[in-house]
Amino acid sequence: MNYFGIKNNKIFTFSQVAKLKKDTPILKSKNLKILKEKSGKGTYVDEKSLILKAAKDGFLRISDKIYVDNLEIIESNFDLKHSVKNFDSSLWIKGDVLSGSSILVDGNLQIDGTVENCTIKCNGNVIVKGNIYGQNKADIFVKGDIFAKSITGAKIVTNGKLIVDELIRHSTIFSAKSLSINNKGEIIGGKT
Repeated sequence: MNYFGIKNNKIFTFSQVAKLKKDTPILKSKNLKILKEKSGKGTYVDEKSLILKAAKDGFLRISDKIYVDNLEIIESNFDLKHSVKNFDSSLWIKGDVLSGSSILVDGNLQIDGTVENCTIKCNGNVIVKGNIYGQNKADIFVKGDIFAKSITGAKIVTNGKLIVDELIRHSTIFSAKSLSINNKGEIIGGKT
């Protein structure tokens, strides 16, 4: 079962993963305690069959626990008119994230366009299909993995992996697990 994020350096976006239906089995174990420890928001443990199941329709998220998140979609750019926005679900922005924006996401985050100088805090994985142009003011904090085409002038902190397609330029990067630059990419300036 594929879920949103980065697996084996392959990117799986919301359009590539199937939405789970309510009561879909997610994890089976002989140990009830482990199932209860792994059960996050949007899941429940069927104690009779010892299976963790989806409590609602939604998208699978795996981090410290297993979650089933709703998905909110913004069909346009995300800008100051949205102000500071807290999303207790996963979020798909089909445009750009413009200067001055602040986004707090409890689930996963997909941005189809570019990211300018903004603040992003995300508890799941982040996929930026475009470039991050932080103008030395972007702060991005991610508990999961992050993928971007390129990064310029941004501060990125992730507890997971960071994968970049082309280059990192004049940015501050902290990646707890690994940093990968695909193709013939490079790091220019900044701190890594």
